[in-house]
Amino acid sequence: MQPHEFRRLNAGWASAPDRFCISFDEEDIDDPFSIILSYDGRFPQPWSRTEVPRLIRSITGFGSDETGDPLYAAMSDEGDVYMVRVGGTTHEKIPGAGIYSPDAADRGAVFQILVHQGQLCVVGDRDQVYLQEGDDTWRFLGRKGIAGPDTLGFLSRGGVSAGSGGLLCFGMAVHPTVDGSPEIETAIDEALARQDYDEYARLEDEIAALTPPDEAQTHLWQDGTWARLPMPRDVALRNGFAERADKLWLVGLEGAIFTGNPLDGFEDVSFAGDRDDLYAITRFQNEMIIASGYALHRFDGHILSPMKPPLDPAINGGVPNPMALQTVGDTMFYFDYKHGVCRWDGTTWDWVDIPPELLEREFSGLPSKE
Repeated sequence: MQPHEFRRLNAGWASAPDRFCISFDEEDIDDPFSIILSYDGRFPQPWSRTEVPRLIRSITGFGSDETGDPLYAAMSDEGDVYMVRVGGTTHEKIPGAGIYSPDAADRGAVFQILVHQGQLCVVGDRDQVYLQEGDDTWRFLGRKGIAGPDTLGFLSRGGVSAGSGGLLCFGMAVHPTVDGSPEIETAIDEALARQDYDEYARLEDEIAALTPPDEAQTHLWQDGTWARLPMPRDVALRNGFAERADKLWLVGLEGAIFTGNPLDGFEDVSFAGDRDDLYAITRFQNEMIIASGYALHRFDGHILSPMKPPLDPAINGGVPNPMALQTVGDTMFYFDYKHGVCRWDGTTWDWVDIPPELLEREFSGLPSKE
């Protein structure tokens, strides 16, 4: 095994069929380190590399710089935002975000960065939703408004922009833990004293049942306020895609495929026989492409059918492990945790060859793009 082979692709975004940005790391929270690679196929030597002492969890495109080159925003789980451009990388930190950062406000990790009405937006645990309002200026939109006073926090796992229709965030609302009565606590102590572990387990289960289970929820930020959106099924959503501002697609656990918009509502268009958890969706040409944990699928509006890109059998046993899907023009990008980056034009699957030295921790540099 080569030193780079245990690195995992954990974020990616394409700005054009021949331009994209990806990030690899070892998922080591005790030694965070990510390799951000930018690819620009307009040059004979297309690669640029940036190292950061964090675990990058999401990348989005943010237009272009003054020279017309693509600009990417890469975000760590601790709320670091790195603006990756040809001329170098700048860094800023979202105040209060993260777990281990010195300024962490006990809200938890953040998971996704996206663009909402021309502004960078970040979503994460404990009601964390931030809008960038200038360099090093992030507006916190959460705190009670997103989850309500009866919940501990809204554990957001993603979001999608509906433009002027609002910002959707989806995740789980967690209720405060309900403590047992003094009588139950006394009974637990007595059960332990006589080593009656069956009774102890029963009483602990009785206490656990007092706390309502986590609730899958979707919330909408619009005109300065939050509102909970009704969904066809109470199921945890994982990814969204805006075909148009008035036509969103949402996918999630238990085979959930919803389509609609915040104003008119959403309908469940999934097939009852398809119950694999779904994690990514895009539209390519005249069909929807959807990723589950270990497969790609076509969706004809009713059922899922298998889609099988060619895979290297030496990598992950030839099993796909989809991370994200994205369509740019006439090209669909397929980002895979283990296999890397592939472009599909509807006929040919084109796997991008990443030079192994780019994934080494000790890196001596690349020749100029010129």
